[in-house]
Amino acid sequence: MDAWDQMESWELVLPPSRPSQQHLDWFQKHLGELCPDDPVAILGCTPEFRDMLARLGFRDIYVLERNAEFLNKMNRLRVRSTPETVLKGDWMQTLPSNVGRFAAVLSDLTSGNIPYPQRREFYSLVAESLRPGGMFCDKLLSYPIPHERLDKLLDKYENAPLNLDTVNRFNCEVFFCSELLTTFERVDTSRFYDHLGQMGLGPTVSAILDQLPLITPREMTWDYGRSWSHVREAFDSRLHCSDDYLEGGDNPYANRLRLLRWDKPRCSR
Repeated sequence: MDAWDQMESWELVLPPSRPSQQHLDWFQKHLGELCPDDPVAILGCTPEFRDMLARLGFRDIYVLERNAEFLNKMNRLRVRSTPETVLKGDWMQTLPSNVGRFAAVLSDLTSGNIPYPQRREFYSLVAESLRPGGMFCDKLLSYPIPHERLDKLLDKYENAPLNLDTVNRFNCEVFFCSELLTTFERVDTSRFYDHLGQMGLGPTVSAILDQLPLITPREMTWDYGRSWSHVREAFDSRLHCSDDYLEGGDNPYANRLRLLRWDKPRCSR
């Protein structure tokens, strides 16, 4: 069974783990350079991206998703409708069949689904799927600063109110930004739950962990946590970075979440 089949409560996942309005504004700004007939691809089946493209009038939309059941779940979260071409299968298999096709490829926190040893090949395939002058717009987690101390985070959340926002923020900071990434070298939710369960936690954090599987179930893994300087080397050298926005503020991914635009050069005459 695909681990993503366990994602039964996606509507409970809040930004920044899903696109916020600010994120969508950033993507829309770059998509404004395109025409409605230009082919646009989405890595995965992010409903917010699909609704945004429908609202902007795009008519040639490609959804690259391997999990039919997860696609059906995301379809139920749509508020707009537009014709789409669904390319079923793993990205490493579907991207090579679409060389030079897309004017834009959109990505919302997809990089963690690609094992580190395959990142260079993956970004090469993304670059090859773009037509000359095309763009790759990517929201991703980078790690230009040290991971957060786990003991400080647990103290912080022990004194927090128990609500959906707290559970989501705990998920972001503890599972995706803490020293757990140093200990286990990636996000491994089953091992994280087991490790935390052995720490003699207070009642608030224990209650958060009881609810957290609705946001992030057990048996999920993502390749996150390596330094930004290491990860950045995997991006394809044929693409030029024309926008690099590092989000700060009160975001639980502050100073780690990036919005990147990569451009493929137009063919020279």
